[in-house]
Amino acid sequence: MRKLIYLALAFTLLAFISACGGDKEKAEEKAQVTSEQVERQAKETAESATAYVAQKKDEFVQGMEREYTDIEKKINDLQARLSQETEEKKATLNEKLEQLQQKKETASKKIAEMKSASAETWENMKADVSQAMEDLKKSYEEAVSKF
Repeated sequence: MRKLIYLALAFTLLAFISACGGDKEKAEEKAQVTSEQVERQAKETAESATAYVAQKKDEFVQGMEREYTDIEKKINDLQARLSQETEEKKATLNEKLEQLQQKKETASKKIAEMKSASAETWENMKADVSQAMEDLKKSYEEAVSKF
């Protein structure tokens, strides 16, 4: 009976040792990286980065378009209210609305430029578009204060 137990232990030990040795060889094979693997991984990383930048650009443009649409509606409301004002006040308000229209056109052009910008150049345009929208909002607030 003892011989059988020792024999079973020997076989178990032998199996364990051979299994460990096989893993070592497999680990060495995995450690060897080929240039094709590096190129493939670099390409996948570049594609992922490009997709991420394009997604961020689209999100930013959509946000700016939403803000622009909201301001545009508010401007249209101001223009509708203009007809209810006195002639004297209309002259002052028309001047403010003209300035507001110019800011609106500038913001619209900047957003359109950004939409057609490449993923590489949009980041540089981000500040310009944001500034154009801030100018538009400020001009709107000034026009509202005159009503």
